[in-house]
Amino acid sequence: MFFIREKFPKDSWETAIPEEAKLTDNELTAFVECVKPAVMLAVFNKSGSFDAAGALQNLALIKPDIVLPTLLDK
Repeated sequence: MFFIREKFPKDSWETAIPEEAKLTDNELTAFVECVKPAVMLAVFNKSGSFDAAGALQNLALIKPDIVLPTLLDK
């Protein structure tokens, strides 16, 4: 069994990101720790909005080990 490689690669809308431009794990942790207090205040505000819930969900997708314990404690 053999595979035939195409002469021209297929076009893709995805942009190639160089390794030196990608965020590191430490940078992601710092970002989540910085934004988490404001998001938690917005979520537990009397007029809590869907935007705050969406922001919390996105933070939990980035670093669940930081966001979920805080959320479960409240």
